[in-house]
Amino acid sequence: MVVRLTLRLGPVVRERAGAGARVVQVETEAATPAELLRWLGLADLADDLMVVVNHQMVTDGQAPLRDGDEVGLYLPLEGG
Repeated sequence: MVVRLTLRLGPVVRERAGAGARVVQVETEAATPAELLRWLGLADLADDLMVVVNHQMVTDGQAPLRDGDEVGLYLPLEGG
């Protein structure tokens, strides 16, 4: 199932993901934050990233992502 997500990316994350903007819209089959990180090629940063879904910190990489969710990916101390 394809979900549409709004991603808010910190500077280092944005560079690593190859995104040209701080806020990007994506369509993906990633159903969890862990799958999203793999899809973006950021799985190696998973232990270091702060993941925020709809303005709530997520510590479970298996939490479900839903169509329309806003996902923030930041390294701590990086900000947005």
